[in-house]
Amino acid sequence: MTTVTADRRSPRTRRTLLWGMLVLLLVVAQTLLVALTVNYESSRAQDDIDAVGSEAAVEVRRGLMTAMQSLQSLMWTGTSLTSWQESAGELMRSRRELLRVERRDARLRVTGAIDTALRPSLFMQMSRDDLSID
Repeated sequence: MTTVTADRRSPRTRRTLLWGMLVLLLVVAQTLLVALTVNYESSRAQDDIDAVGSEAAVEVRRGLMTAMQSLQSLMWTGTSLTSWQESAGELMRSRRELLRVERRDARLRVTGAIDTALRPSLFMQMSRDDLSID
């Protein structure tokens, strides 16, 4: 009789053990699913941040290239200092990020300069020639 009772408990115990293992596997699977979802969302957020950073860098580069081209076009506006100053003043009014534009000769000496009207002159305390390190 003890063998019959042991045989009856054995399938019941096995069934309970199998159900317990199934529940445990489901908990592990759900935990992994949540962890993978959180990781995926985090990587998507990082990708979005990287995309915004790249767009900002492209915008800054585009702005710098435009400013550089505008400054280079000043070389061809004319040979007289007054026409250069007029063109430089017009450029500085249209591009407020420029604070000072200098015209230099072949020896890189300053032959003309114009400062923005939005701020005090850059070289009020000491002149540009006094600051020359050369």
